[in-house]
Amino acid sequence: MRYILFVLVLVGCAGDVPTDTNPSTPPPASTPPPTSTPPPTQSGTTPDCSTYCSQIATTCTGANAQYASTAACMATCNKFTVGALTDTSGTTLGCRMYHVNNATKTAMPDVHCNHGGPGGGKIAPIAAGATPDTHCSDACTNFCQLSVSICGTGTDTSKQFTDLNSCLTTCAGWDRTAAYAVAPPVAGNNLACRLYHLTAAAADPATHCSHTGPAATTHCLLGGT
Repeated sequence: MRYILFVLVLVGCAGDVPTDTNPSTPPPASTPPPTSTPPPTQSGTTPDCSTYCSQIATTCTGANAQYASTAACMATCNKFTVGALTDTSGTTLGCRMYHVNNATKTAMPDVHCNHGGPGGGKIAPIAAGATPDTHCSDACTNFCQLSVSICGTGTDTSKQFTDLNSCLTTCAGWDRTAAYAVAPPVAGNNLACRLYHLTAAAADPATHCSHTGPAATTHCLLGGT
C-alpha cells in the first residue's frame, strides 16, 4: 500500500514540472516601435517671383497695391536680387517677401505693403530732415538699381541715366511728398510717379522708360496716366 502511495506522489509531482525545458532561452524580442517618418522638406526655401506676386496681389490691395498688374509685378520682380527668405533688410526679393508676409500675418497692409513693394519702403511723406523709410533699403537706391537694370545705361536706347550714380544724384532731388500709388491718374513731378512707371517699364521698356527719367515727358511732369 505504501508503495502505491509513493508512486502516486511521484506522478503528481511530475505534473508540476514546467514545460519550458530550456529556461535559459530569452523571451522573443518585442517588436520595436515604427520609426516615425521625418517631415517633408519645407518647400519654397528660396524666394520666388510667383509666390511673391501672388501674395502681394492678395494682401496689398486698394491704396496699398504695389503693382498695377501681375505682368508688371513679375517683370519687376525678375530684376530684384533674390537674396534669402531670412532677409529683413536690403534690396532683395527675400526682404520684400518677409515684409509682405508680415502684412499678411498682422493684417496691417497699410504698414507693411510699402516695405514689400518696389520702393522697399514708404516714399512719402518725408519732412525736411526726416529719416527715410528704409526697411528694404531706401526708395532711391531701389529705383536706380531697377532703372539701370530695366532701362539700361550708356548707349541703351531706353536709358534715362548714364550710370547708377547719376541716377542716385538726380533722384535725391525729386519731390517725395506724394505717396506711391498704382491707381490712375498717377501724375506729378515726383519719385512716386516715376517708380510706378518703372514697374510698367519692366514689362514694356520701349513705352514706359521715357516716363521715368529727369525729363519724364508729360506723364510725371505735366499730366498723368
